Amino acid sequence: MCQALDAHGVGAFVYEIGPPFVLGADVARRRELRQALRSLQTAGYKLRAVWGRVWLPSQVATSSVGYRVATDFWIVDDRSTEPADRPSVNIGLWEPIGPVRSRLGHRSLERLPLTSTPQVDALPGGRPFIEEVPTASDATSAQFDIDLVFTWVDDSDPAWQAQRARFALPGEDDSGESSTTSATASDGRSELRFRNRDELRYALRSVYRYADWARHIFIVTAGQTPSWLTDHPKISVVPHTDILDEHYVPTFNSHAIESALHRIPGLAEHFVYFNDDVMLCRPTWPSTFFAGPHLPKVFLSRDRIPTTAGERHTSVYTAGRNAAELVQREFGRVPMFVPKHAPFALTKELMGAIEERFGPSVAATRSARFRSDTDISTAANMAGYVALLTGSGVTAELSAGYVSGGTRARLEIDTVLAASPYDTICVNDAGPATDQMVNEFLRQWMPYPAPWEHQ
Repeated sequence: MCQALDAHGVGAFVYEIGPPFVLGADVARRRELRQALRSLQTAGYKLRAVWGRVWLPSQVATSSVGYRVATDFWIVDDRSTEPADRPSVNIGLWEPIGPVRSRLGHRSLERLPLTSTPQVDALPGGRPFIEEVPTASDATSAQFDIDLVFTWVDDSDPAWQAQRARFALPGEDDSGESSTTSATASDGRSELRFRNRDELRYALRSVYRYADWARHIFIVTAGQTPSWLTDHPKISVVPHTDILDEHYVPTFNSHAIESALHRIPGLAEHFVYFNDDVMLCRPTWPSTFFAGPHLPKVFLSRDRIPTTAGERHTSVYTAGRNAAELVQREFGRVPMFVPKHAPFALTKELMGAIEERFGPSVAATRSARFRSDTDISTAANMAGYVALLTGSGVTAELSAGYVSGGTRARLEIDTVLAASPYDTICVNDAGPATDQMVNEFLRQWMPYPAPWEHQ
């Protein structure tokens, strides 16, 4: 690869030390790079073009020039080995954005002359962070702290399983069905609401690649820690007992948990809430989620809110409908549309105001061990409606993909792999039948470990 680049006058820098090595080239050298790649292809190397999809961060810097990721990306495989063992070199195009300014959280790289026989010890090790405050002129950098919050549970944990069984209803099976539960409650108790398919690992990889502006990441759990997670200064694991009063735990109700996210110790005023199956698909900036210095953006779908209790009686729609009805009674305005399956931009002030204004309903939601007919969805639904009606939020567009079951899932996965048309994607759990397809997709789509994973 290095010989071919040199022969065609393509200067390149090393982003990641392999295997596989990840290289970057100036987008102005697109033609020369393609000529170099064609020469490798002619020589028998396998070339895979991946247009529109990259797993790199939004910006990097060499010793003198900043770069913003462009769209074209190629993988070049060694011709001399079997496919299963074939090493590869990945190279993408980057757009210069002017002289380097230090930006909080952006990776700093040395620009290196590539030779035909590179030595690993001559390349930069790791991706150090630049710990300087961003300048006011850098519009894509955060001018205020923004944290990310994920909720997660490990359903294979024996202690958690024992607690869940302790609160199970008579005759309840894995689907949550019992003669004493409504359809909504049964849906909220279904094992699909708790299954861990390792989505969190890949969601956090997507954050590392596409949201390096985040100050800190909090993972809210039932006192559990992912087995692959190592100690890292950028990540904190928060047990439910840190945010919910003692008489509300243990809880198996995500609506109860999300109602108390603003109570996380040390949480920034501005934060973005992710379910563990929601992932970023391309570079984001603080302005992706917040307008101006403070206003959360609200991403509404075209999917209308159910208007009757018998309509789409899943626990998700029930909690959203309940929240909308409370907002209508309080403000005299009718929320019409369901928020997208995407990250939710929030502030502690907004969530605290909801807790104070709708106290009895929030308390009832927290007191339900499992999702129930009386739940309200505070962070995912009510916060957006209240923000819009009180002038503390704005509507905005976000391209959000959704992978569930059936033939549609295969189509959505192929679309993401081929072109990444989405800003975010939700990989919903449609049951064990889709596990293999989803797991293969995640491994292929986001293959590189983040620094907080055990190597």
